[in-house]
Formats: sequence, C-alpha cells, structure tokens
Amino acid sequence: MAVAQTADSKVAIELNLVKNEYNGDYGSGIFNFKKNEWYVAGGLALVTWLSPSFDVGLNTTSGNYGYVESASNQFSGAKLDVSFFAHYKFNNDYILSKDSKISPFISFGVGLADYSINNSAEPWPTIITGRTDFIVPVGLGLKYQISKLMAIQYQYVYNFTSSDVHDQNISGGTTNTYFGTPAHPAFKAGNDTYGQHLFGIVFSLNPPKDTDKDGVTDDMDKCPNTPAGVAVDEFGCPVDTDGDGVPDYMDKCPDTPHGLSVDAAGCPSDADKDGVPDYMDKCPNTPAGVAVDFHGCPLDSDEDGVPDYLDKCPNTPTVLKVDEHGCPLDSDGDGVADYYDKCPNTPKGIIVDAKGCPIDTDGDGVPDYLDKCPDVFGSASNKGCP
Repeated sequence: MAVAQTADSKVAIELNLVKNEYNGDYGSGIFNFKKNEWYVAGGLALVTWLSPSFDVGLNTTSGNYGYVESASNQFSGAKLDVSFFAHYKFNNDYILSKDSKISPFISFGVGLADYSINNSAEPWPTIITGRTDFIVPVGLGLKYQISKLMAIQYQYVYNFTSSDVHDQNISGGTTNTYFGTPAHPAFKAGNDTYGQHLFGIVFSLNPPKDTDKDGVTDDMDKCPNTPAGVAVDEFGCPVDTDGDGVPDYMDKCPDTPHGLSVDAAGCPSDADKDGVPDYMDKCPNTPAGVAVDFHGCPLDSDEDGVPDYLDKCPNTPTVLKVDEHGCPLDSDGDGVADYYDKCPNTPKGIIVDAKGCPIDTDGDGVPDYLDKCPDVFGSASNKGCP
C-alpha cells in the first residue's frame, strides 16, 4: 500500500513508468510529445526517510533509448542507469505543512548509465555501446497523498552525462571514431544529455505506527498518548464536543455553552461555590455556605431586601419598611415598631406600654414622665396633680 515516508514509516519502493528523451547532436526530444517514436522504460527506486526535509534513495531505470531525426540520422538501443539521489521536500513544516496532501520536491544525485543493443530495433543505425557514462541527475517532482495508505507521484529528471558518442555523433565536427564517418553537420557542442518523465506509485515496506491504538497514525497524531478506548477526532485528540478544552471523557458538563470559562471538570466556573455558575450568577460574591436562589443571590424569605443570613427579623410582613437588620422601623427607638406604635414620636428613653405610648400610671392623661403626681389622678393643667 502506497504511503508517504515519515519518521514512523521510513522505507518505501517506487514503481515508475518512464519516458526517455534524448538531447544531443541530432536534435532534442526534451518535452517533445509530437514525435511518433516514444522510448519507454520501467523504473524501480528504494527510498528512505532521513528527516522532515530529506529523503534519500537508490533509483534504476531500464528500457529503450534513441532518437529519429531522419531515415539516415537516427539511432536506437537500450539504456540502463543507476543513481543515488536525495529529495528535498517542501512539506517539511518550514515551507508547507507536513500534513499537506501535496508534496513538491526537488532531487539531485550521481550515478552511472550503460548502453546496449536493443534486439527489437533496426540493425542500423544503432546505439554505440562502448562506454559507461557518469551521470548527474537533477529534477523536480510532485507527490499527491490520496489517503494515508496511497500516493501517486510525477517527477521530471534531467541527466547530464560524461559522453558524446552513443548517438554515433561527436560534437566539434570531428570524424566518428567508431564508424569513420563524418560528424553530423548540425552537431551540438558538449556532451549528450537525456531527460526522463517518471510516473509512479510509492509502496511502503513497513506500516506506520499507531502507539496509542486510536486509529490515527503517530505521524498524524497530535495527541499520541490518548488513553485506550477514548473517542478521538481526525487529529488523534480526545473528542471535546463543547470545545471548552476538557475532553468528553473527563468532562462532567459536556454541553457547556461555547465560550464560557470552565473548571478542571469542564463545568462552568462558580467562583463563590454557591451552585450557580458565574455566567448565571447575579450575586457572584455570596459568602460560602449561604443559601441562594436560582439567580445565585442569598435567600430573602420576607422579601424586605435584607438576605436571611443578615436578617434579624426574617418574618417581617412584606409591606413594612425595615432597617439594615431587616427589622421593622422604630423611629423613636422605644422598642415598638412604627407600624404598631400609637405614639411614634415618644422622646428617647421614655418607658412606653405595648402600644408605644408613655406609661400613665394614674390614668389621668398625663404620662408619668410629665406627671408631678403620677400616683394621683389629676389634671393636665396642674401637671397631673389634683
């Protein structure tokens, strides 16, 4: 199964279909798809992952090679080349993400090319086989990852060679030393070169690892130590349905509204620990242990505005005004609340009866604190005396 090389899946085999293209004294077949003569070969490469930026490998191709300019100016044969190469990958997290499905790369290497007679070719003219070339291949490629287990690849490689004789022609206009014939009049200076189109599939020799067995391979797993049996997303991280940062398997409140601050258990924060989360709490600083209503505010049973835990008169009738202690107002401070006080303006310190009025022992209408004869019925005009 074809996969990309990674730190966990290092070694792979490439199978390639190759189109060889000559460039030399007879002319150029580079990127020339109009000519009827196609020189096709097969290729095999062994590739290993070296780092996020580099792969290295050994490549070989074998097949037809030649060129036809005219009936008399042509050659054909077979070519076998072997090269050691390196790929520089652009999806190395410096240029492109290493998780990118598209992986452009450049290649460079060194190798050897050997030429032979192709029995299926015309007897003459044929390729000159008398020398093995030293080659320097350079190229560009593009790999597309269809899935975790399959990739396809295209690469174009241009090969510089150390020879100028295999096409029966020598640059510089000298006589062909192999056949004693004149050089081709349209010779090109320099050694012959050739290009190759490689269309391939990459086969992995060792499957990628999945250390935590969550179904996401280690090279793609951003949470490689997920506990066994925990549901994960496409990145291998535990599912977090409400997106609060606490995975579902640890989240005691898995449906928290988006954007809320949560505690370690995944529940909305409750700073005063009153059981009402902060985002709903209208009284977020309630003292610990105080009973609260569904708004998070301390209970106020008699609805007088003083919470029960501060209310010294918790059963005050609803309509009454109260002081800071939650008790009905007693404006004159005589101990009888205003709503029941028949004498609401009694001077301070005066003893009063149950109705809040000053005591009048002799019942003459003059309160004791003004009555000069408090034990004898008298008249107001005589200060309570007869």
